[in-house]
Amino acid sequence: MTGVRYKIPMLSAKAILAYAKPIGEDKYSFNLNKAETASVLLNHGDTYQDDNAVFYQLMSMLHRDGYLPKGDELIIDDLYDAIIYLDFAGIFDRSAEYPKNALRQKKAESMFRPEGITLDLGGGQHKYLAFERSASMSRNAKLSFVRADLYDEITRRITLNLKIDVCELSKLYAYNGLLFSSGIRVEPDDKFFLENVAIVPNPKHITNDVSYVTVEDVTGEGSIRKYERTECTGDIETTRFDGMGLISPEFARELDSKIGSKKEHSSFQIRMPYIKGMVHKTDFKALFKEAGIDAITDIWGREHNIDSLCMILTESQFKGYKWLKQNNVSWQTYMHLCRFYEYSIYITNVSKTEAEDTTELNYQFLNTVKMLSSEFRPDDLPLGWEHSPSEDERMWLTKPTELRYYELRRDKEARIRYFTDKADEWTFGRKSRSYHLAELLRKNPKFINEPYFVRQLNDAAESLLKDYSIGRLLVDGDNRFFAADIMELFYELIRDNGGSPDIYFRIKNEFLDTNEFYAPGAVYSQQDIYALLRNPHIARNEEALVKPLKKIGAYREKYLSGLTDVIMVNSVSLLAERLGGADFDGDMIKTVAEPKLTSCIASNYSEGDLTLGGNLPLLSIPSAEPIIADANDWYKRFETIRNTFSSRVGQISNAALDRSIIAYDENTDDEKKEQYRKETEELEILTGLEIDSAKSGIKPDLSEYLETNKAERTSFLKYKTLIEKAEGKRRWYEPTFDERFKKFFDGQNWDEVSSNLEKLPYFARELKKNTPRAEIRQADASELFTFAKPGWEKKLDPKILDYVGRVIADYEECLKRIRSRRHAASKLKAKHNDINRILYMQNKENDYEADELAATFINLPEERVNEIYSAVRNENWHFMKEDERYAFLIKHLPETEYREYYDIFADFRFGGYKLLPDIITETRNYNISANASAMQYPNDSEELTLMVKAYLRNPVGNYRETVSREAARIIETHVISFNASVKYIVALNKRDFLYDAYYRHITRFARKGDKIYD
Repeated sequence: MTGVRYKIPMLSAKAILAYAKPIGEDKYSFNLNKAETASVLLNHGDTYQDDNAVFYQLMSMLHRDGYLPKGDELIIDDLYDAIIYLDFAGIFDRSAEYPKNALRQKKAESMFRPEGITLDLGGGQHKYLAFERSASMSRNAKLSFVRADLYDEITRRITLNLKIDVCELSKLYAYNGLLFSSGIRVEPDDKFFLENVAIVPNPKHITNDVSYVTVEDVTGEGSIRKYERTECTGDIETTRFDGMGLISPEFARELDSKIGSKKEHSSFQIRMPYIKGMVHKTDFKALFKEAGIDAITDIWGREHNIDSLCMILTESQFKGYKWLKQNNVSWQTYMHLCRFYEYSIYITNVSKTEAEDTTELNYQFLNTVKMLSSEFRPDDLPLGWEHSPSEDERMWLTKPTELRYYELRRDKEARIRYFTDKADEWTFGRKSRSYHLAELLRKNPKFINEPYFVRQLNDAAESLLKDYSIGRLLVDGDNRFFAADIMELFYELIRDNGGSPDIYFRIKNEFLDTNEFYAPGAVYSQQDIYALLRNPHIARNEEALVKPLKKIGAYREKYLSGLTDVIMVNSVSLLAERLGGADFDGDMIKTVAEPKLTSCIASNYSEGDLTLGGNLPLLSIPSAEPIIADANDWYKRFETIRNTFSSRVGQISNAALDRSIIAYDENTDDEKKEQYRKETEELEILTGLEIDSAKSGIKPDLSEYLETNKAERTSFLKYKTLIEKAEGKRRWYEPTFDERFKKFFDGQNWDEVSSNLEKLPYFARELKKNTPRAEIRQADASELFTFAKPGWEKKLDPKILDYVGRVIADYEECLKRIRSRRHAASKLKAKHNDINRILYMQNKENDYEADELAATFINLPEERVNEIYSAVRNENWHFMKEDERYAFLIKHLPETEYREYYDIFADFRFGGYKLLPDIITETRNYNISANASAMQYPNDSEELTLMVKAYLRNPVGNYRETVSREAARIIETHVISFNASVKYIVALNKRDFLYDAYYRHITRFARKGDKIYD
C-alpha cells in the first residue's frame, strides 16, 4: 500500500518535565492526566509518520485476526496510543554545569527507568517505556516510547528473539533503528524469497603509504574523548563494496510493480531486520552462466543455484551477522524468524528514471574552492539583467543561476517550459496534476498569464533568489548513488566460485583506474575532468577530480549501462574516504561538469597528477573503540541515548566555516591562514566522529572550538541566520525583516569584501533590484475557452450559479481554517521562542524554559484562567510598578506551586512583562480550541462540513487537492456535471478553483492557441 501514513503523537519532553514528582533521591515519577497529556502534545497531536516495519509489527500485534486496510485509507490512527515519539531537544544538549539544566537532565533520566511514564491520550491512562529510534530521530533528539503491555513482544519481534546481552549498545540501537526507516512495504509473490538471497563475503583492501591527516584519542576512556590533530603516512584499510549488492532484473520488475511504479528503476535502497543498503539491477544470472557458474557459495558455506537467486548481498549489508554467529543462529533460522514475524522488504529509496543535467552547489563547496572573483562573477557584469545572460559568451560560476532567475522573471518561453519540462506523467498510477496543466499550456500558451501560474513562477523566482543568496548555485552535473565498480564485484564472485578464468580476466581488463569513474547515461556536458563532491563538506581536502571512462568495454556495456542513476569508482581508490568517509549504502554524490570549478580544484593537485598521492592529504576519520555494555541495563541504555541526543554537527560546521573563510582567503596573512587551515581540517574529522557517535557511543570533546576558542562569526552566517529568522513570525516589538536586512547591508562595505561566499547576499539583492519582471496581461475568457462566445454567460442558470458560488466560498473558508490550524503550531513555537529569548536576555535561560512555564498553568480551572486573563488586561499589568506586580501575583496566584515563579513574572526587563500575559493567553486559547472540533462549527453549511471531514480523513499531503476534489464532487453530485461546472466557475471568475479542482478536464474546453500575446 503506497502513500500510507500513521498518526503518531509527538510530545515535548521538556513540557513533561513540569509534571515530574519526586519519589526518592534523584528519582521522579510522571503520571499525567488527560488534560496534562494534551498540554504536552506538539501540534495538538496532529503529527504523522510514514510507514515502516515497526508500525507493521505493532499493527500485527493489535490485529491478531489480520488487518486489511481499505483501498483508499491513507491515514491510520490505530497506533495513536500504542507508540509515541518524545522530543528531547533542549535537554541533553545543555550544559549540566547550570543547576537547572542538571535538574532537568536528572528528571529526564527517570523517564528511561523501568517504571516508565504514564500518559492519557484520550483512551485512559497507560504506561509507556523508552524504546528505539532511527538515525534521523537520533540526530533530532527524538525517541519512541511504547505502551508497556506491548513492549516485551515488540522487542522480541524487532530483535528476532535473539538473546542480546553485553554488546555495542550504540550499534544495537542503530541496527534496531533501521526498522524505523520510512519506506514502502513490498510482499514478493514468493513468500520464501529469502531462500533466494545470497550473502557473500566483503573483501577488504589495505592501501599502503598514504599521506593523511587524522586525530588521536588522548583521553582513552569515557564517552567524551579529547582528540588532537596529527599528520601521518601509513596504511589505510577499506571495505570494498561496503553497503551494496545486486538484484536480478526479474525481481526488480516485481518490486516496481508492487510499489505501483509505471517506470522501471535500476537501483533500490532496501531495509529488513539487520539488513540495509543498495541493490543495483544487473543480469548477473546471464553473466554467471556465461562464466560457467551454476551456483555461488554464501558466507555460511551454503550453495545457491544461480537460476533461483533474486538478490546477492554483501556481508557489510547484513548487520546482524555477528549476533547471529554469537547466538549460533543460521541463515535458515533467520529466514524462519522473518517469516514467523511476517517481515518483508521495505523500499526506502529508488533511482531516478530521468537523467539530470544540473546539480546544486552549497555555501560549503563555494567556500573551500580556490576561485578568483573573475571566475566566480566578473566585476564588469551588470548587477541585473534586462537581456538574457546567455548573450554573454563568457562563463562564470553564478551564470546558470542568474540565467534561471532571468528566465523565470522575463523569458516567455522559459516560463512555459518551467511547467512543461518538469511535468511527471504518472503519480501512483494516474496522470498527475503537473502533467494535465502542462498539456493545457501546450494547447494554449496564454494560460501562462493566469494568476495561478504567475504566483508559482514568482514563488520559484523568489526561492531561487534566496538559494542564490545563501550559496546554492546551479552548475552542470548531476546527483547519483555512489557505488564501487560492479565489474570488480563480478570478478570476485566469478573467481571465488570457480568461474571461467578467461571471463574473469576479461572483466578485470575493464576495471576502472583509481582516477576514473563510470556514470552511464549522463546527459551533462562532456568534459575531460569532473569534480566529485558530497555533503557535508568542510575542508578543501574533500575535493576530488576524476576522469570519465573513455572506452566502455563489452561486458560493462552489456551488464552495467542500465544503471543510469549510479556513479561507479574504483573500490580501492580511497575516493569514498576522500569524500568525507562516504560508503555505498545509499550515499549521494554530486558530479560537477563545470570547467571553471574543476580547473580551480585542479590547483590542489601536483602537476595534473589526479592520483591519490597528487592531491592534498586525505582526512581520515579514526574508528572510535565502541563502548561495550549490557543491553538489559536500563541505565546503560539511557547513557547511550543521552550521548547521541546532543548532536553538534551544525555547530561544528559553523565553527569550521568561520575558520575556513579566513583559511582559504588569499588576502589573509600566512600565519593566520595556516592556523585556521589546520583547525578546519581537524573540525572536519571531528564532524565525522560526531556523526559516527550514533553507532560508537563515543563523542569528541568540542569545548575548545565551541566555547573557549571561538572564531569571529562570518558575515555570511549572520546573513544566513537572518534568512532563517525571516521564515518565522516577527514579534511586534522586533524590527521588521526589511529593517534588519537594511541594517545588515548598510553595515557592510561591499567593495572591500574579498570572499566570494560573503559577497553572495549582495549579488542576490542587486539581481532582484535590477532584473525587471516581464509585462503580464491576463487573457480574457474568450481567448482561453471554446465556450466563451458573445452572450454565453446569460445562458447560465442563476440558481446554479449562486449555488456553485456558495460552494466555492465554503471551499475557500475550509482552506482558511486549515491554514489557520496548521499555522497554530508555528505561532505557538514563535511565542515559545519569544519567551526563551526574553529568558536569555535576562540571563535566566538555564533556570527556566517556555515549555515548563506553560505547563505550570494547564491544571488551573478554566474559570480561574479566564479571571487571570481579564485581570491582566483590566488592571494594566504592563504598567505596574514592582511592588504592585508581587501584590497582583499573590492575589491571583496564591497557590504554593506558583510562588517559585513570582520573581520571573515580576521581572520586566527585556520585555519580561510579556511572560505572564503570553502564557495565560496560551492556556486560555488551549481551553477554547485545542482539538479537532475547532475545524467545525454548528452553523456550518452541509457542504463546508463535508469538505472539513474530507480533510480530517486525510490531513497530510496536499490538502488543496483533498478539499478541491470533495468540492468538485459536491457540485457534480448536487447540481451539474463537470462539463457544465467549468462554465459556471469561469463565469464566477474563480479560475484558481478551476485549476485546483478540474485540472483533469480543462484541456478539453481550452481554445487552441500558439501565442502568449496577440
